[in-house]
Amino acid sequence: MACLEAFGGGHRNRWRERVDEKNITIQVSSDVGRLHEVIVGPVKAFTFEDIVSEFVPTPEPHVGEVAAEIFARYPVHAPDPVTAVIQHEQLVALLAAHGVTLHWAHPADAQVQLYTRDMGFVIDDVYFPARPASPIRRREQAGLAWLLPRLSKVRELRGGCIEGSDVLVTDDDVLVGLSGTTNEDGLAALRAAMAAEGIDRRVVPLTFAHPEAVHLNVHFTMAGADVGLFDPPAFARESRSYLESRFDLVDVTPDEVRRFAVNALALAPNRLIVEAADERIAAEVHSRGITPIPIDYSAISCFSGGIHRSVLPLVRG
Repeated sequence: MACLEAFGGGHRNRWRERVDEKNITIQVSSDVGRLHEVIVGPVKAFTFEDIVSEFVPTPEPHVGEVAAEIFARYPVHAPDPVTAVIQHEQLVALLAAHGVTLHWAHPADAQVQLYTRDMGFVIDDVYFPARPASPIRRREQAGLAWLLPRLSKVRELRGGCIEGSDVLVTDDDVLVGLSGTTNEDGLAALRAAMAAEGIDRRVVPLTFAHPEAVHLNVHFTMAGADVGLFDPPAFARESRSYLESRFDLVDVTPDEVRRFAVNALALAPNRLIVEAADERIAAEVHSRGITPIPIDYSAISCFSGGIHRSVLPLVRG
């Protein structure tokens, strides 16, 4: 543990040197716009038993039931902490090398703080903090509290449950996955908040074929403005039809889904960070004019998410 703390601390501080304390004018008009400014989180050591003991049982029976179904469906296990820190360092270095400004979540009373995308999202010029169903996940948000006063516009949602990894912003629509982590009340709260802020976009709910699906970006992610990575069996018929009509889709295999290959991250409309092992997906997006940028993230994506969940965009061009 001492080795991990020393490595992780140096990793965090080294890249924080690039960040000053000025206010941040946020803007995300598309989830594939050129990435300029993001929030990332620390890698912590934990065991799978630590996570299960936090989620199951839980005071909210529904949360515990969903968590149990998720752990049964996805073959997840806790990452090796030292390898995870090294791989996360590579992702952070890659972002920095492409001119991305990095802000770090502060330590909070939570086993996992790595998946910052779950904790909020930006639509146009407004930051919306997530409303997680789980009390454990709500504790993660304390790590972002220091940064919120510096953001140009923040709008709290007034009801329901919604997480950032269920929300994707296209050039015209906002896609919201109704998953084990986002419900109809959360969707309604988002629509109301967008209307109050004058955001004139259609909100498209996407429903899944199995209720324990978590999150949207595990089963569909934008690789380009009109290109998506897609898990066809995950979606109910109407939602599948919408995605098929709207995007040029790269279908992913069940094995690729289980290792969170869909969870790729756009650096720009024509550049996509992908897991190094996903050579087939890299070839597919390359054939569509998108340059794949492979990194080894396997030690982290063996748990419950990959590259996309690890980065919360604040500014995209």
